[in-house]
Amino acid sequence: MEAGIAAEPTDTAPQSPQTDPDEAGPAEGLEAGADTTDSAIDSVAGDTTGLPEPPVQLRVPPGTRVRLTAEIDISTDEYDVGDPVIATVVQDVMDEAGETLIPRGTYFLGRVEASASSGGIGEPAILEVAFETLSAWNYERPIESVVVDAPMMLDPEAERARRSGSGRDALRSVPGIIAAGSVIVVQLREAVMVPPVDPLLADTAAAVDTVAAADTVPREQY
Repeated sequence: MEAGIAAEPTDTAPQSPQTDPDEAGPAEGLEAGADTTDSAIDSVAGDTTGLPEPPVQLRVPPGTRVRLTAEIDISTDEYDVGDPVIATVVQDVMDEAGETLIPRGTYFLGRVEASASSGGIGEPAILEVAFETLSAWNYERPIESVVVDAPMMLDPEAERARRSGSGRDALRSVPGIIAAGSVIVVQLREAVMVPPVDPLLADTAAAVDTVAAADTVPREQY
């Protein structure tokens, strides 16, 4: 009987070892112990392709003098303390390399700090202004500045009327005026950072008539 019984076939092919998922080794292509989360973050953070460059800023140094003019009369008769005033830059402010820092046409915004008409013949009027904001078409900057020169005069017609009158008809109060078109010189106390001037704006400003350059103006006008 034993000789007539055929031996059952035996599966001798090698079996793949069964592994425990918890004991599995590192994935192919990754080193053991590598922190894939940090690597992904670093790769994203380090890729700056396509990001815009930070805007360039130019420095207007302290002590810079800016020449302004008002388009209308600033008068003690019409302006009280705290009233806003606007003046326009009439000459490009440039650095030593010849690059424009503050172009013609830029506004300086400020307020009246003192306003008092002349109360009698020989008595001066008081009119003081201060500027606190530099305002261009595409930006504004707060500024610290001092007015170096703001030519103020008595209203000529009112002064003539006062001198020619008598008794009750005589004028006692004559306004002080910073006349439209007169040059106001402002000096910056602190540095101001501004963007470069748009070439298109520079071409437009070049056609605007301005006062004489600072180095050609007699010193006594300051």
